[in-house]
Amino acid sequence: MTTMIYDVAEEGFRPLRTTDLSATTITGPVTVANEVEIKNDSGSPVPVSGAAAAGSAPSSPPLSVSGVDGGGLKRHFLTDPNGSQSVFAAARNCVGRQTITGLSSSSHATLTIPSGAVSAMIQADGGQVRITLDGSTNPTATVGQRIDDGIFFYVDTALASVKLIAQSGSTTNVQITYFDKA
Repeated sequence: MTTMIYDVAEEGFRPLRTTDLSATTITGPVTVANEVEIKNDSGSPVPVSGAAAAGSAPSSPPLSVSGVDGGGLKRHFLTDPNGSQSVFAAARNCVGRQTITGLSSSSHATLTIPSGAVSAMIQADGGQVRITLDGSTNPTATVGQRIDDGIFFYVDTALASVKLIAQSGSTTNVQITYFDKA
């Protein structure tokens, strides 16, 4: 049997190597209901158990791998007995667009969010723009994140909290595309 050994002590799960476990001896009962502990190279344990995922039952019992990353956050994912992990992804759809014309440095603008939008791609068009995302801080020439002309800035936080202002005394345009997924 071949399995992937993961380092969970830094940067989440990072594959260290593929290991042939045919020579590995495991003592004690190994069943889906019991827990087996594997240690990484630095001696940190990586618990493995047979917890089942929510939803439809897998054709083979899944293995549950979890650990704590370098930031102290617990990470957890399910694999099948071969060590494969299913990843489900769906394309996001554009649900609208907006152009803010003549954005100045004297007053901020907010977004006109279309129904179903949860994220946005913002582009400065003709000058630098400053953006804040917390809803309470107004951007100024020195406050907020700078978006240079032609650069895309992705927002997947509360869109209603976004505020924009032109960086300098001249006006600029802002192009915004809205999506239904982050």
